[in-house]
Amino acid sequence: MLHRLVFTCNLQAPFLYFVVRCDRLRNRVRRKVFTQTTWSITQRDPATGDVVFHHGGTYTLNGSTYRETVEFANPSTASLIGQTFTYQVTIQGDTYSQLDGQWNEVWKRV
Repeated sequence: MLHRLVFTCNLQAPFLYFVVRCDRLRNRVRRKVFTQTTWSITQRDPATGDVVFHHGGTYTLNGSTYRETVEFANPSTASLIGQTFTYQVTIQGDTYSQLDGQWNEVWKRV
């Protein structure tokens, strides 16, 4: 599970990450939350506060291979429901990086 890889202590709260660097995002605000078995991501428009998209589901982590399946979504990303995405992940301190060639993102724990 991701929480064991991210932190050596057993924390009860979900792990919340927000993007600190992503070339694709520019001025957008995106948050990704992990629990022991689930994930969700929300992006909002910083000017209006409107939710641009929100979706999530379950994940597995085997070594550095992270696989997430979308199980719910708002209308803007509903086409993702049922899809599974695979990333190579690294974690250094409070920084989580996920790479797949298309969605290369670096997140910082808050």
